[in-house]
Amino acid sequence: MFSVSLLLYIRMSTSFLSLDSAIFLTFFIIVLIMRKLIIFSCVFFPFVLFAQTAKPIPLSTFDSISVYRNRFEVQALDTIVAYMDSPERVGAILPVEVSSIMRAFLLNNWFDYKEHFDWDSLSSVDFTQFLAQNRKEIVFSVFLGKYTTTPLRERAYSYRLKRYETDGFIFPFHKPPIPLTLDSDTILVHIKRLWKSNEPDSVEILLQQLVAAHTVEAFAVLRELLKADYWLGGDNDEAPFPCLCKALRHYETLEALTLLLDILKSPYDFQENHCYKSLEYITSINETSFRRHNRNRDEIVLYFHSIIDSLGSLEAIRTYGYQLYFPFGMHEFDTSSDYYGHILLESGYNMSRFFPLLWRPENTVILPLGVHYQAFKALVSYKDSRMLRYLGALAYREIGQKPQNWPQDFEAVTSLKDLTGVEVEVLDGEGNWTVGYNDDTARLNFLLYWYNHAEDYVWDEEKKRFVNVKE
Repeated sequence: MFSVSLLLYIRMSTSFLSLDSAIFLTFFIIVLIMRKLIIFSCVFFPFVLFAQTAKPIPLSTFDSISVYRNRFEVQALDTIVAYMDSPERVGAILPVEVSSIMRAFLLNNWFDYKEHFDWDSLSSVDFTQFLAQNRKEIVFSVFLGKYTTTPLRERAYSYRLKRYETDGFIFPFHKPPIPLTLDSDTILVHIKRLWKSNEPDSVEILLQQLVAAHTVEAFAVLRELLKADYWLGGDNDEAPFPCLCKALRHYETLEALTLLLDILKSPYDFQENHCYKSLEYITSINETSFRRHNRNRDEIVLYFHSIIDSLGSLEAIRTYGYQLYFPFGMHEFDTSSDYYGHILLESGYNMSRFFPLLWRPENTVILPLGVHYQAFKALVSYKDSRMLRYLGALAYREIGQKPQNWPQDFEAVTSLKDLTGVEVEVLDGEGNWTVGYNDDTARLNFLLYWYNHAEDYVWDEEKKRFVNVKE
């Protein structure tokens, strides 16, 4: 529009001015217009720039804090400082201030937080000053699962040892087989009859007997039960595939893994969760990982078959599973026991506890019980007294609970008693001796004993447990 008006003006000007005069006048007008535009820009655009609200904190910031924390690095604290006073609010459903989230992270990841900081008044200036004064002393203790300035060896504690009667440690899945009371053909007939009579609870009881048997014959029965004709003609909506999945995971073999994949390939609708969890228990590949990248049963089956084809052995598959979950390799540790001990403790750590309002579907975390279990199994197999430190830390961090529906998993305190034949009595927060470890003080003292005295124990093959050679 402006160019058209300008041309009309030039044409009109030439009717009573010379061409040179008209061109000069036109150039003069253009200069005046440009000058006004420049002045307008200098005034208006800075106003727009500074009138904008602060750029929202990217969710990747919280991801970076998680990465640093998972690698036990102090840089996580530097990132927190940068946003500790931020007025931004995040969270789609219940927005919360970023500053509150950062303080919550410190509360959950800094030991003796309340001794160093005040929850309500802590500012970035205060925390920056604290970091500057104490940076050389700040370490991440994997045993505490938190940052601290006081190493465990420098903490005071008291203890008393009591004898604990035990026949030695027996790994949960390695208990002596319970012979089948019926032959395999009779069991198959009973299961088929009970299923067609709509008695699924009775079927599950028989399946549990097959699990307890843990023999080649029992496994053959489970393999036979995968044939569809056993489940046709009944009144139930689905075959007891979840029960079969739970049973198969006890065998921890490539054949059991293949049978689980066959179940997932079946055309029947059923709850796959037990199959997914059994896959994790056998392979150490975190369920969160393989379900995040594979949208349905068919894709998960293809994923595991490709891993089996490329890696070949169950040991190699489990090593791959640890690498997916844990940001360290075995070569970064002095011993294999330290490597598996770190996995044992970190497999119970879940950042979503500290950033719950930042939950995103793609970041859903399923507690990796299978990774946890396989790490414990590997740790015990070395018969290295270092494991006692990690089990003490496991008890302290309260992640050794028996998960629902998987009663065959271990519990840290009981495992320590079976592994050593001793029960550790410590002081609780009120100064009383206890073996309950029900408060924070007692749990910490329990950890401190095992951290400082693990090397007092050596493995006795005859007793199938560790013995204390110092007292």
